[in-house]
Amino acid sequence: MNRKITSPWTRTLFALGLGALTLGGGASLAFARDTVTPDQAPQPTQQVKESQPKPAAVEQVDLVICLDTSGSMSGLIDAARQKIWDVVSLVGKSQQKVSLRVALISFGGSRAAENGFVVLETNLTNDLDKVYESLMKLQATGGTEYVGGAIKSALDGLSWGEQSKTLKLLFVAGNESADQDMRPGHRMKEVVRQAAASKVTVNAIFCGNADSSDAASWREVSTLGQGSFTAIDQNREERIASPFDQELGAMSGKLNRTYLAYGRRGRAAAERQKAMDEDAAEVGVAAERAAAKASGLYTNSGWDLVDAVERKDFDWSKVKNADLPAALRGKSAAEKEAHVAKLKAERAAIQKRIQELSAKRAAFVKAERAKRSQGGESLQDALTQAIKSKAEAAGLTFAD
Repeated sequence: MNRKITSPWTRTLFALGLGALTLGGGASLAFARDTVTPDQAPQPTQQVKESQPKPAAVEQVDLVICLDTSGSMSGLIDAARQKIWDVVSLVGKSQQKVSLRVALISFGGSRAAENGFVVLETNLTNDLDKVYESLMKLQATGGTEYVGGAIKSALDGLSWGEQSKTLKLLFVAGNESADQDMRPGHRMKEVVRQAAASKVTVNAIFCGNADSSDAASWREVSTLGQGSFTAIDQNREERIASPFDQELGAMSGKLNRTYLAYGRRGRAAAERQKAMDEDAAEVGVAAERAAAKASGLYTNSGWDLVDAVERKDFDWSKVKNADLPAALRGKSAAEKEAHVAKLKAERAAIQKRIQELSAKRAAFVKAERAKRSQGGESLQDALTQAIKSKAEAAGLTFAD
């Protein structure tokens, strides 16, 4: 449903609940000190020894994006197409080595009526081009918006990573009440509690006025899901051009020439890579995609030999000659390794240049955003702020 947004946007106060807990904890501690006897009081040395345990090392981030694709959500879909590569780049700035898998779920469209109009577009995968291809195909149509069903599909239908080593983040975005799904086992409160019990953080992005009556159910999603709540105007997503964009787009094309497609998937995957470059350019985010492609998170070991040789289980003898690119057929193992090493060096040099340009672009965009600040949150703000907050709480740190 379309709603005209008239009141100013409010920023989500992430620290509100935490501050209340801290305040309450302090009051309890003061009361305890008033009632304890001197010989029972903890010694300073004991207090120094007691410290919070460090979070277990996170090795993987599983990111699930659930998008409302009902008729009024074309702005949200367009915003997601623009900002997904910024999210990849953010995770790529982690100073700890992590992998990233992304899944895409749509709900509220005109398809899959038997599943509550919820479609699992992609399972959790590190094939980011596949995710982007699915995102580019989404269309805003239909009107039944079952948030509970979308979250239920994510919990039951995705291959989540190992509990102790995976940061599990789910974002659900839409514009109508989040508690419309009344099917048994799909009610919002029930499934969000299940997610929290499974250590899946559920973050709510409400596309509308934060003070509207529908926003209340989205706040409840974030509270029960131990995540964040953000209200955005999905039609106001701003993309700032920079003087570095043209070269970044060109470097992205050069990067593609360092890929060495092999196997049954190779040719189709290489063509998809090029097509996704073109799609990104069409929506004005070729520079952002270039930055993501230059990060360690853009890996294609399933079809690219330069990435594949980095796998511990890779064995040249297991790759059939017919599955090799023409340049490597009939070559010795040493010749194959030399050819791949050459491309790897070329790729590293191009990635370095992209990273240099991206750093300059980020500084330029930051300065421009400060000048143009209109207040209110964007989809990019909602995603990046929540991801960074939860990742840092899990022990990850990020380069500036």
